[in-house]
Formats: sequence, C-alpha cells, structure tokens
Amino acid sequence: MSTIEVKELSVVFHKGEREFRALDRVNAVIEDGSFVCVIGPSGCGKSTLLGVLEGLIAAHSGEALIDGKPVTGTGPERVAAFLRRVGLEAVGEKLPGELSGGMQQRVAIARALAVNPAILLMDEPFGAIDAKTRVVLQELLLELWEEDRRKKTVVFVTHDIDEALLLADTILFMKAGTLAETIPVRLGRPRSSGGQITDSGAYGRLRAALVSKFYQDVTDHIGGEEVVL
Repeated sequence: MSTIEVKELSVVFHKGEREFRALDRVNAVIEDGSFVCVIGPSGCGKSTLLGVLEGLIAAHSGEALIDGKPVTGTGPERVAAFLRRVGLEAVGEKLPGELSGGMQQRVAIARALAVNPAILLMDEPFGAIDAKTRVVLQELLLELWEEDRRKKTVVFVTHDIDEALLLADTILFMKAGTLAETIPVRLGRPRSSGGQITDSGAYGRLRAALVSKFYQDVTDHIGGEEVVL
C-alpha cells in the first residue's frame, strides 16, 4: 500500500516581517497505485505540496501521511537493466554532460524506477525539452508505469494540460495555495498522444473545462510563468 493523505495542510514562509501562505488547509487523498497530476497557475503551491511529500518542506499546520508513516529508504540500483528499458544501454559509460537533454531525462526516469520506490514524486520533469522528445518521454513513462505488475503511486506536477490528460487518473487543480478541485480523468488506458483518446468528445470536453479553470485565474498574471494550453 502507498496511499497518500494530506490533512488540513498549511505551509507558511517568512521573509523578515512578511508572511506568505503557500498552502492553506489542503486536503487530498491519493490512492495506492494511481497516477495523479497536480496542475494550476504559477505560485499556486504545486511544488510546495511536492516538497512536503518529499520531506523537504515542513508543514506549518496539518499533516501529510504516507500509509500513516514517514517514507523509508530505498533499495540498491539496478542500473544496466533500467538503462536497457529506457533505450540507453549504449551510453552507460558516458558522463551527464555528454548526454542530450532528452537522454538526461531518460536517465532520470531509469534512476527513479531502479531504486524501486513505492511512490514517484516528479516536478515538471519534461518541462525543459523540445516538444517531440517530450511526447516520447511521456509515452515511455506511461509504458513503464503500466507494465509494472505492482503499479507505483505517481504524483506529477505540470503546467501542461495535455500532459496531465495523457498521464493522469486524477487531476488535482490548485489555486492560490488551495486545492480548488479534484478531477477524475475517465479516459481509457492505454493512452497515447494521438488517436482515439485525444480525438474523443470526452477528452475535448475535459480539456475545455480545464482551460476554462486556468483562464479564471491566469488573466491577471499575463507575462508570468507559461501555461501550456
């Protein structure tokens, strides 16, 4: 079991006498083995929430639980096998600086899977690569997650609505430090970036609803962090 529970979670940052409430009484349940994407405008608290789940940011009040207890350590890496699974067995001896951006992201996926954690926490992992490579890596991540007999629980932060719809079982839509809405993604699996899923009426309606939610809050933030619509 790897169920995540967030209960009345608040995080407050201080700078001098100023106070910024990054998360304000957030409640969420992320079920064991599910793929959850966290989306929302810049500054809404997505990365702060992930930081709490990673144990890097302390809660001001409330709590985040993983099966009611802290995350424990991980096992040894199985490098060669996972480099093979992401198509990089031929570059195993290269240094990170010798790899392209797409290759580095493949290595990051292999590393995350090789230590075999029950939970994967991913913060915009494909945000800095070209669109074609991004699609390849999205589908690679889905393929590896779906073929795992004991599916991992994934919490994936993104600004890209189409990426969230491709990957997620559930979308957590955040706004101004709060969880504004939990949105089930009732689209069949397996999925790919083209074909019946993206061409379906259900996909189009859900995408339009998400775009509308973004525009409710983004209008006043033109020129800020990019939101991919």
